[in-house]
Amino acid sequence: MSNAARTGITVVILLIIIVIGWIWYSNSSPNTPPEPSPTPSATTTPVAQGPDISGTGLSDSGDSSGAALEQDAAALD
Repeated sequence: MSNAARTGITVVILLIIIVIGWIWYSNSSPNTPPEPSPTPSATTTPVAQGPDISGTGLSDSGDSSGAALEQDAAALD
């Protein structure tokens, strides 16, 4: 047998081994998608309340309207 024939047979055998390995690998891999991880429950932190401003003449701390700002300025005077 010539060197070209031996080389050709060797290449064909290697290709067959590669194809069989690829088929075996793809069949052994799980085809199902992984289960989703559980989502953590949302935790809420309590909102810190500001000091009690009732009776001081000041407006609500979340109110930033012009009237509330004038009320606060008048209460500080």
